[in-house]
Amino acid sequence: MSEPHPRREEEIIFLLSLPRSGSTLLQRVLASHPEVSTVPEPWILLPAFYATTDQLEAPYDQASFLKALTGLEADLPEGRESYWEALKVGYLQLYGALGDPSTQYFLDKTPRYHMIGPQLARFFPKAKYIILYRNPLAVAASMIEAGFTRFQQRDPYDHDLGQGPANLISTAEALGSRCIELRFEDLVSRSEKELSRLQKFLELQGQMSLDDAPVIGGGEGMGDPTGPKHYRTISSEPVAKWERTLATPLRRRWAQAYLDRLGDRTLQRMGYDPADLRSRLSDLPWDPRGVALDARDLVSSLAYEIRRGPLRWVDHSTDDQGGT
Repeated sequence: MSEPHPRREEEIIFLLSLPRSGSTLLQRVLASHPEVSTVPEPWILLPAFYATTDQLEAPYDQASFLKALTGLEADLPEGRESYWEALKVGYLQLYGALGDPSTQYFLDKTPRYHMIGPQLARFFPKAKYIILYRNPLAVAASMIEAGFTRFQQRDPYDHDLGQGPANLISTAEALGSRCIELRFEDLVSRSEKELSRLQKFLELQGQMSLDDAPVIGGGEGMGDPTGPKHYRTISSEPVAKWERTLATPLRRRWAQAYLDRLGDRTLQRMGYDPADLRSRLSDLPWDPRGVALDARDLVSSLAYEIRRGPLRWVDHSTDDQGGT
């Protein structure tokens, strides 16, 4: 078997978003173009970047690894830059082995890359970047509907909801003209215009259509477990779906506090009107049946916290990871 040909850096597209932001829909549309290949969610770069932080818990003792790496730097031609360059060569080789090597681009859609966005920008300065925003209330509601989050307490998705929007914004600002920013709501309500803008950014000829999009996922790896089933057409129906999910007293109160936590500046930078979101929340009809639903979820959340203990997470967006 011949060795896979490594991808050139400019042949990589990174699609960054929060989980439950419609990135599976956009991935499928992009994959409908004959010059774009992809796989569900690689995740492969997260361990590399987090391995050089001092706040990672690992059974082999992360502090000792960092001490060893620091000691090796004196023997490397360019110090730690040599380490990162070697990793980069390996990852480009791996990207070359994934998907169809004859296509112009390989697309890596891993939502959790929002945690390492600025580092990606330095590590792959010639790659293409797509940043997809979605109304944070819709993201939270989708997580609740999918059973991914217990919204009353901190949980494994709290860092996505709480820090993720700011991570995406800081990444976009670090990238400048190297990225294109899209909103899910625009993508589904004026898809022709947004897809045309995206194709121009990627310099792709021809058309992209969900009708011709392959089904991505369904194997043993990572990926959106529900998206491939629901994204059969581009529809604006999901845009207001969050209102039904959050139309209970406790959830509405939580959502108001969540908007306060994000702050108006972040919401505006993403393209959303904070006053409008708060007004729509306040106007949601009160459903008495939601009381029982909230009580069930609250008990579930408390049981989760007791069983797992409080979750600690660290924002590494300003760490010196990968590249210059």
